[in-house]
Amino acid sequence: AVVSTQSTGKRLPMAVEYKLHRKDDGESWGMQLRQNRLVDVIHGSIAWMAGLQPFSAQFRGEPCAWAVTQVNSVPVSILCRSTDVILKKIDGQSRDTSIIFQPSEFVTILSDSLREQPHYEDFVARS
Repeated sequence: AVVSTQSTGKRLPMAVEYKLHRKDDGESWGMQLRQNRLVDVIHGSIAWMAGLQPFSAQFRGEPCAWAVTQVNSVPVSILCRSTDVILKKIDGQSRDTSIIFQPSEFVTILSDSLREQPHYEDFVARS
């Protein structure tokens, strides 16, 4: 008798992905970021219509903001503090974009832990 098992692991257990589409290249996604944190979503915007809401993340049972950790399958450094770098990645694709968010409190713990390691720069995704 042959017994087979299948195991599935989720690489980003607290992440959510939003796939956004706009009709025109210049149309705003409707997200306001501060550094890598989502601080607001404009009511009625593309992001709003996709269901993205600021401060809707949960970490350890408490609400918190979302942090951008990947745009269009490209990692965003958890140490990235440049809003412009992230916005350029999001706007870089003409009409479609995919954004992965993780709870900002979780990202803060990861980045603080990473900074404690010697030569941590060698392990950071370049944004």
